[in-house]
Amino acid sequence: MTGAGRRAILGGMSGRLVRFFEGLLGRRAETEDADARPSAAQQSSVLADVDAQSVIIFSFNYDRALSGIDVTDADHGMERVLSMLGHLKVRAAFQCPAHLADTAPAQVVMIRDAGHEIVCHGYAHESLGTLTDDQLARLVLRCREEYGIRGIEPLGFHPPGHVHDSRLPAQLAVQGFRFVTELEHKGRPRLLATRPNPIVRMPIASNDSGYMRHPDDPQHVYAKHRRLIDKYARHGRLLALNYHVWMLGDRKERIEDVVLLIEEARKRQLRICTFSEALPARFLPVQPRMPETSA
Repeated sequence: MTGAGRRAILGGMSGRLVRFFEGLLGRRAETEDADARPSAAQQSSVLADVDAQSVIIFSFNYDRALSGIDVTDADHGMERVLSMLGHLKVRAAFQCPAHLADTAPAQVVMIRDAGHEIVCHGYAHESLGTLTDDQLARLVLRCREEYGIRGIEPLGFHPPGHVHDSRLPAQLAVQGFRFVTELEHKGRPRLLATRPNPIVRMPIASNDSGYMRHPDDPQHVYAKHRRLIDKYARHGRLLALNYHVWMLGDRKERIEDVVLLIEEARKRQLRICTFSEALPARFLPVQPRMPETSA
């Protein structure tokens, strides 16, 4: 039961009766949380089925609203990345704020129609930690509705600012999401919630922040990601790498480095896929069965 529901029940009560119901509702909430909390066996199953595979995921952040980034630069970078992925016949994941479904519908539809996965990157760079439970619930619902207008139903959510909020998995489960992508350098896939449907944390091992942090070393990001491909390929684990389309579009050689990484992954026989494609079928929504047609 939500905090708002408890307040509604307790409203108007006082004294001993309030304390009795507070204890009763508190115990019930703890029981519900414990029932939804993944067991050790379930966690082991996630690692066995999700992480124990030679898979690499290339993900790209696309947004026009970042301070100091011109809309034209962002769109130009996104178009160059889409062209590169199309040429190489690679499906990738694009992490996009839901407001783009309204403010840049043509670009969002372009990503969708190219066959790539869209991961919801919040609505508009909100700070999740400052939101109340009700505000967080409305935010997740708004993201779902905004994308739904464009016929898009993201299965994944990428929290704005890489901030983990323990309340988020439950809200995502309510709205039908299935995974959360988070930047965790040494993270492993992990089950965050089991009801009303599973929510799996899909860690991103590294991003392209090195372009900003090491401007004197233009090969820093490529060298680091090449080492990660070597390491994860040897251990047969899932690897996710993340890039910002505006930073790739800013320098031609950066996109060329991504091409080299894709070629290296293929050379090592890694399966290149999206986040949802790396999830076992039991974690995904059941596809409606098509009616049989008579001969």
